[in-house]
Amino acid sequence: MATLCGALLTTPAAWSADLWQLYQNALNTDPQYRAAVANGAAGEEAVAQARASLLPQINASWSQSDIRSESEPGTLVFGGTPFPTNPSTTTSDSTNWSLSLSQQIYHHDSWLGLSIAEKQVEQARLSVKAERQALAVRLAEAYFELLAAQDNLEFAQAEKASFAKQLEQTRQRFKVGLSAVTDVNEAQARFDQAVANEILAQNTLDNAREGIRQIIGKYPETLVPLKDKLPLESPKPADIEAWVRMAEENNILLLSQRLAVEIARARIKQSEAGHLPTVDLIASYSNNDTDGSNNGNAFSNGGNDRRIMLQVNVPIFSGGRTSSAVRQAQADFTRATQDLEKTRREVVRNTRSAYLGVMASVASIQALKQSLISSQSALDATQAGFEVGTRTMVDVLQATTALFNAKRNLA
Repeated sequence: MATLCGALLTTPAAWSADLWQLYQNALNTDPQYRAAVANGAAGEEAVAQARASLLPQINASWSQSDIRSESEPGTLVFGGTPFPTNPSTTTSDSTNWSLSLSQQIYHHDSWLGLSIAEKQVEQARLSVKAERQALAVRLAEAYFELLAAQDNLEFAQAEKASFAKQLEQTRQRFKVGLSAVTDVNEAQARFDQAVANEILAQNTLDNAREGIRQIIGKYPETLVPLKDKLPLESPKPADIEAWVRMAEENNILLLSQRLAVEIARARIKQSEAGHLPTVDLIASYSNNDTDGSNNGNAFSNGGNDRRIMLQVNVPIFSGGRTSSAVRQAQADFTRATQDLEKTRREVVRNTRSAYLGVMASVASIQALKQSLISSQSALDATQAGFEVGTRTMVDVLQATTALFNAKRNLA
């Protein structure tokens, strides 16, 4: 984890080429990131939809009807005198079409809606950028976990081989009376534990491979390992407050939440606009043509209608809906401001924690390097003491275990 923290503070050029290639591949294969890109593309349409209400709305309609009506012979009574009526048949063929245009002249809420949509597009772009950064972190973590798992498996295999050799030596010494049976049992126990450690290390490696496959969609090829002498530098500038200020100015989550506050403020004004009048220009043209016959007598008529009007709507009372919407928007604004403060505090805390973690990790790695050197020296001294009879096999086994633990901790 210390190595990961240090690597994530560097530029992409400092990554191994293999990791950079995996990252470029993941941009096209990681479903979580691709979903974020698609969501961002959907968010980009908010401006076009908001602007559409400010543009002319043109509609056309057309209808065709054929009508036939028939009446049976009957009697019509008028003044007590019956009059017979003749059967009649009427047919007509009617064609109607119309064209209408409406244009908003003054809708304050629509203009505010456009401003809100523009901020929503900015939010969508920030979300994609945030997910892109999150992908880099997820992939780097999976990459370094796999490298660590490979190292741990190598250590486990080397540890097993070392204990196997020591077990064989102890058995031989026991046969000639130079070691006690307890030494053989201790060596056997260490070897058995090493076998179990190797199995666990192999399982960890398999899981680490699955972690990368989940991101890039396939198992990775041979990874380029980190250099043995990876430079470990403290963050620059070495001022925790400077890092906090940079985070407050540039953190994507904070930038997005600030936009959320601006959007919430604009929605208050948009709701208040429900009290304002609206003005629309409406124009229409319609045409009707009818041809038909009545008992064989043809007829034809038609006409058209042209209208241009300026329509003003003044809201007088809407049951309190507009006032309620204003109060709701004000509450949403309060929530957004509190979410902003919550996010700001989290960013500050995480920035301080990351800075202190990197500083501690750099110092810890230096100490672990020295611990490895000391463990190797201790094993050499213990082995020499065992050969001259001043140390026991148990001491050698313990020193060997300590050495491999030091290697794992530094990996």
